[in-house]
Amino acid sequence: INTAKTLEDIPLNTFKKTATIVAKILKYDETKITLESNLILDLGCDSLNLVEIVAEMEQVFSKVVIPDLSAIRTISDLCLATL
Repeated sequence: INTAKTLEDIPLNTFKKTATIVAKILKYDETKITLESNLILDLGCDSLNLVEIVAEMEQVFSKVVIPDLSAIRTISDLCLATL
């Protein structure tokens, strides 16, 4: 059984909550954030910002599983970590 999560598995509510967190921490326009937005290249995120984002997500979501922080590249990666 393949239980791999894909972009189609991400609930809209999860995306919206994640985008709100990222926008707040990076001081970025939330309306310009998409699932494909690259945290570093598109949004200007650095490693400290990413730690802040994950910490905030852990407060909002009941489950956040990110075994390798360096594997997180996009908004969708963050969303998938909550599923």
